[in-house]
Amino acid sequence: ILAEAERKGELPAGHGAAALERFGTDWFRELLAYEPAPVLQTVRQPILVLNGERDLQVPAGLSLPPIRTALAGNPRAVVQELPGLNHLFQTAKTGSIEEYGEIEESFAPAALDTIAGWIKTTVQ
Repeated sequence: ILAEAERKGELPAGHGAAALERFGTDWFRELLAYEPAPVLQTVRQPILVLNGERDLQVPAGLSLPPIRTALAGNPRAVVQELPGLNHLFQTAKTGSIEEYGEIEESFAPAALDTIAGWIKTTVQ
């Protein structure tokens, strides 16, 4: 999988071996085993969850549905997918990690506007 990601340009050349080394750590295994739903189900405060559409590290299609389910009991929860944005909330073509450094934008105005709008609506 990692070799294929390198071949497709989704992972910089040589990063596969480093990733495999990280995958074997206790920290990474604990991260993969962590189930956030029980904690999210207890949140009663306003919460904004954002995910970039082109986020390849935390794919919105996989992460947002269970988050929405976990937060379903919180009427002050907002869960939103931001079109065209990567993991760093930059406007991206592919979302690949290699692309991060090529993008001049630090943080997409659309993401800032979404956050600012949520704050204005929530803090009244």
